[in-house]
Amino acid sequence: MKTQGHGECRLKPLQFWRHRFKRGQKFDRLTIVRRVPNSGLGWSTKWQCLCSCGQTTFLIANRLVSGRTKSCGCLQRDKARAAAKHGMCTAPIYKRWHAMIERCTNPKHKYFKYYGGRGITVCRRWRTSFQNFIDDLPRMPRPGMTLDRIKNNKGYTLGNVRWATREEQSNNIRSNVLLTFRGKTMSVARWARHLGCRARAIHSRLERGWSAAEALSTPFTGKWLVNVRRGTDRCSQCDKKAQARGYCPAHYQRLRKSGAFKRNHKLGGANG
Repeated sequence: MKTQGHGECRLKPLQFWRHRFKRGQKFDRLTIVRRVPNSGLGWSTKWQCLCSCGQTTFLIANRLVSGRTKSCGCLQRDKARAAAKHGMCTAPIYKRWHAMIERCTNPKHKYFKYYGGRGITVCRRWRTSFQNFIDDLPRMPRPGMTLDRIKNNKGYTLGNVRWATREEQSNNIRSNVLLTFRGKTMSVARWARHLGCRARAIHSRLERGWSAAEALSTPFTGKWLVNVRRGTDRCSQCDKKAQARGYCPAHYQRLRKSGAFKRNHKLGGANG
């Protein structure tokens, strides 16, 4: 006969449990050692069990028979360790890998149309194994860096992926306008920083039909200049360190004496 008690299905009489259980009987990782006196459990039989890991635990008979309890708790810990193959689920590099997979394979991802929606894929070796990904790609040089594809129209494959800063990645997008001058090819934003001017000044010149060489070599004046940080920007004429208006001291003095800044100001077009 079955009765209900404390939310569990229990069986009577007690003689049934005494007949069923024997010392040394095994239930998964648990081995019965002996029966212990009941303590506040009514007629439920309680047993002392030895786990295969060496720990001792006390259980009621119903948990052994139903299979709810299979160990002292070590089974769950072992499963958790087995599931954590690399132990890096909270690491930034794992989050970058997971985000890469999601935006290329999950149509519900908010950026899928910019990646998977236009044919950007992840190579099978990386898509199926995070371990392969960290083995092939160097570790993140410093915190905050992101995955960047060198060629935007190709997918995430070995040889086309690198670690880049936010600024480097923003200068490697499809909408960027690339200009080549004096053997260097950079985006308008990087040329503006290189010359110490505003990016809008270069864009304005290009919209008026200026060539790349004219737009980058003609001095900038007035509101189109920004504060030049010593040691970080270069002269547009000789590539030396710029100190004033985007030029090295020698070229700045030469242009000032020749009246280039005044002439550009009167023409208006040279200002951007």
